[in-house]
Amino acid sequence: MAEDQVVFEDTMNTINNWSKGELVTHDEDVDHTPYLKMGNGITVAPLPYQLTTDWTLEADMRHTNFSRGLWIGLVDKDMKQGYAALWDSSLEKYFDGKGMFVICHITGKDDKPIGFHSNIKRLGKHKKSPHLVKDTKFAHIKLSWEAASGKLTLSVDGEELYAINDTDFKTFDRIVMRGNTHGLLDNVKITTPKK
Repeated sequence: MAEDQVVFEDTMNTINNWSKGELVTHDEDVDHTPYLKMGNGITVAPLPYQLTTDWTLEADMRHTNFSRGLWIGLVDKDMKQGYAALWDSSLEKYFDGKGMFVICHITGKDDKPIGFHSNIKRLGKHKKSPHLVKDTKFAHIKLSWEAASGKLTLSVDGEELYAINDTDFKTFDRIVMRGNTHGLLDNVKITTPKK
C-alpha cells in the first residue's frame, strides 16, 4: 500500500492558519489542549495548493452541548461548494445521547460564499454516532474522497459509518469548519496518496 503525503496538518498550537476562532490553552473537562474553540460561526484555513486527486480529511472534534451542529469539510477556492462531515448532537433523548453523523454537499446561499447559513444537502441517510456527545474525549472523524468515482467515505473513531458517491465537485482549496457554541476542533490533517 502506497504511503500518503501530508498536505496540511495543524495541532492548534497557534491559530495562525485559521480565519476565526479562539485558542483555548486549558480546560479541566478535556483530555488534551490546545484546541480551537468555536462560537456560532465558521473558520477557514487555506490549503497550500489545490487538490484534484483523492484526499482524506481527519480531525478531532467535540461537542460540549446538545442541539448543536458541527461540520468540517473541504471547499473550492471561492468557498462556493464542497463536501463536509456533519455531527449533529441532537437532543440527549435521541440517538442514545450520541447525536448523528452525515456526509453533506454544501453550497453558499444565493451564489454567495459558504457561511454560517449555507445550503446543506445531506448525502445518504444519517447514522448514529458511535461517540457520546457528553464524552470529554474528542471524536476522531475521517472523511475520504476518491476523485475517479466521487466516492465519499465517513468514519468516526475508526468505525466506517457509510460511503456514498457524488460527482458534483472536483476541486478543493480550503478547509472550513462551522460550529455552534462551543464546538471544539483539534489535530486537523489532510493527506493524499503519494504519486
